[in-house]
Amino acid sequence: MAYEYPPPAPFWTAVPGFFDYADVYQNLVNRALNGETIVEVGSYLGRSACFLGEEVVKSGKKITILCVDLWPPTYKNPDNESITIWHESTFETFYANVRQSHLTKIIIPIRASSLHAASFVRNNLASVFIDADHSYEGCLADIKAWLPKVKKGGLLCGHDFSDTFPGVPKAVREMFGNQAQVFGQTWVYKVP
Repeated sequence: MAYEYPPPAPFWTAVPGFFDYADVYQNLVNRALNGETIVEVGSYLGRSACFLGEEVVKSGKKITILCVDLWPPTYKNPDNESITIWHESTFETFYANVRQSHLTKIIIPIRASSLHAASFVRNNLASVFIDADHSYEGCLADIKAWLPKVKKGGLLCGHDFSDTFPGVPKAVREMFGNQAQVFGQTWVYKVP
């Protein structure tokens, strides 16, 4: 994989992928205290993770970012068709992007399913952002697994609150009713 290097600043813009929730990620960093942890569930090639890491660097805080993903060689599109997105290992590409962005001391990948990672990641997290399984059952399971891990006053958030993925809004509304705020396609719930 060859990107323009040095990339146009900031680095994350050179990483392939979809990312439209920069304001939410900036808020996660602003709210996090020094020494806390933010979890991103579903990291793909690292575009959003690199943005988040760059925001941590700009903040001057010591914040750890755990990126949870299986990094499979194929992904499913919204029509549930299996398609090959990347010819090389998605994990290798993700980690190469993290290295090129000089964020290896901030971003720690966890190559595991969301539910498995939630079973061993410590409690009292500053926030968790869920962008993994977009089915109703998968999203609901992710919310239930990660909600107890977030500290009181922390944020549990996610992406793809849209008609394209109807399971996401259904799961979010079932869990939180109207207590979850929606910004574009991103939902945010403040843990009481």
